[in-house]
Amino acid sequence: MCYESYNGTVATRTQERAMVGTYSAKSTILYIPNGSTGWSLDPHTDAMAPLKAGNGRITARVSVSTDVPRKWRVWVRCYDASYRLVYDGLPSAPDNTSQPNGIWSTAQISVTAPSTARYACVTPYVYYGSESPQIGWYFYADAHYISYDSADPAYQVPDWLAPRMLNIRVKPKRVNLVNNPGMNVGIDRWGSHTPTQVPTTFTWDKTVGRAKPGSLKFRAPGGGTSMPNQLGISTLGGLNPGFKGGDLLRTGVPHTISAWVNVPAGYPAVSAAAWDPIAATYRYGSDTDWIKANRPDLVDGDWVRVFYTWTPPTTSTRQIYAGVLVPKATYAASSNGIAFWADDILVEESAELGEYFDGADPSADYLWQDTSDSSKSLYFPGKARYAQRLTEILQDNVPWGTTFNLVFA
Repeated sequence: MCYESYNGTVATRTQERAMVGTYSAKSTILYIPNGSTGWSLDPHTDAMAPLKAGNGRITARVSVSTDVPRKWRVWVRCYDASYRLVYDGLPSAPDNTSQPNGIWSTAQISVTAPSTARYACVTPYVYYGSESPQIGWYFYADAHYISYDSADPAYQVPDWLAPRMLNIRVKPKRVNLVNNPGMNVGIDRWGSHTPTQVPTTFTWDKTVGRAKPGSLKFRAPGGGTSMPNQLGISTLGGLNPGFKGGDLLRTGVPHTISAWVNVPAGYPAVSAAAWDPIAATYRYGSDTDWIKANRPDLVDGDWVRVFYTWTPPTTSTRQIYAGVLVPKATYAASSNGIAFWADDILVEESAELGEYFDGADPSADYLWQDTSDSSKSLYFPGKARYAQRLTEILQDNVPWGTTFNLVFA
């Protein structure tokens, strides 16, 4: 599932109705945003087609299935190398009308990519029409297709060459899927999970931290004019991978989120939580008060480690929806509102709570996937020793004239 939830909707992968293969995407309305004319899917970077150069011709095709006839369009979007939108083809796309009774409808469009375009995607956009939109409306999408003809006269397909370089990827034993998990240099990639009517304070505290200075400080006063269903912090989403707090998850695999939190006296307990996109509800782990009373091994002075284990269902989107939250009832019952510090956050594929780690550990066994303090963290136990042994094996078995790299990622 390489598509995410569009504004006001939830996107899931389903076997209920498929045109090709076993699965299709299902987009269901959760609420009606102001000014919205319809609903769609949003692409993840995995759904982007790379373009060799701009000014080329894009041919895009997609199929939809609805229960009643609806107007819809083939929506082509292009992005530059920094994932900024440089072309929105929705306004100029021709109208199509879907078949009723779940019969699949297919449409195609061709557009010229702007010179700055480096990625393109296609999704359907289904209009509400003359009826008042209702929560629970849905459509299915399948068979997303893009072809591209470069208009650059200097571009030529390179001649085929036999491989002279091997890149050997070494799989880590553990991966912390959170980008910026330790709040070492700031709170980028994290967001305040609140409605705009609640005036929250969401800052980096460079002096307070669990094992080292630096943490995320959250404060929401009581008496908000609009009561949220949940309140706290969560990972940021969106198209640009440079902004995301978390990436896609594998469905059907247990995951555990944990965070070290410090709740000042007089404020309510908080929990680790994850969103179930199928049930459209947040599910919470044990809160800080329960852990203090029952799990002293998860208490470090004023800091308490909250955690929650869940399995993203195979029918769901794979996007991370997780954070440190309190439910509506807890927020409503607190005259002081909510306050806590959060640090050392871990999300990994495991049904058990493991020791926290990130790429800032001084041991050579721990690495950042990419930028320090702002990417996934990798753990390779015995990395130096095994790298030496693997190098010796490769030198003995790789043919002469072939070079190789060991890639720890």
